[in-house]
Amino acid sequence: IDKKKYSDDEPRTYALDAAERYFTALSHTGRLFELVRGELMGEKDPVQFWPHHFDLSFILLGNKMIKTMEGEYPSQITFGFAPDDPGQPSPYFYVTPFPFEESVTHQKLPNGAVWHTALWQGALLPYAELAEKADSEERILEFLRSAYSAEKGLI
Repeated sequence: IDKKKYSDDEPRTYALDAAERYFTALSHTGRLFELVRGELMGEKDPVQFWPHHFDLSFILLGNKMIKTMEGEYPSQITFGFAPDDPGQPSPYFYVTPFPFEESVTHQKLPNGAVWHTALWQGALLPYAELAEKADSEERILEFLRSAYSAEKGLI
């Protein structure tokens, strides 16, 4: 970390229009996540904003305990929205199970969504498939519910 960038309280410059668009996207996404979260049975964490990747997500815990090299963890499905990452250079919605099994990729996803298996594994719906479309909210909800249906047997 370049500590010089944070050594004083001088105002920083940023693209206000981009920040406003992202805040609007997060606000709408948070509302949709709360709706889907309320439909799911089981232990869930709250919808949260994660500053390390600037993504919004929540986790549904499963009933299985999974042993890994690092320890033992509960199975889970993460529902999220991210601005980008090294494997996906544009905004996207995701639903990713832990553990992941390749067999889930044979399940059909809604139009525009794909199974992503590079760097991380799960269902992915690019934001570009939804931007400025009248039915975008319905398509997001369809994606989240469809991916959950495909993945719930893993947890």
